[in-house]
Amino acid sequence: MTNEEAINEVLRDFLVKTKENRINWMLINENTVRWTKGTAPGLTHVTLQKMLSVNSNVSSTNYVLTIQNVADASSTIQINTVKEPNHKELLAQLFELVMNELKRLDAEKRLNTIKKLLGDI
Repeated sequence: MTNEEAINEVLRDFLVKTKENRINWMLINENTVRWTKGTAPGLTHVTLQKMLSVNSNVSSTNYVLTIQNVADASSTIQINTVKEPNHKELLAQLFELVMNELKRLDAEKRLNTIKKLLGDI
């Protein structure tokens, strides 16, 4: 198995575990989500960013996945689809899956808040 195939296998595992709601992603902004695993001092941040760029009036979308051990910044791993385009499809799928789930949860939370408000009347 090549290094590229091994990375894609791990990315597919991220997809599966996200679909199973085993990864608790948080919205940082409209282009960034983060999952934090562990407790101090062994915290690990997994950050997935969607990057939009325009070159010569042609827009493109790329993704950056950063895995960083908070206690040891030298162990940071980064996959950038500008440099590693073979991972773009899986990272795009993961980003869309996470964003759709976060939107669903937000809508559910808003609806429950309104129902609770009206339920007290």
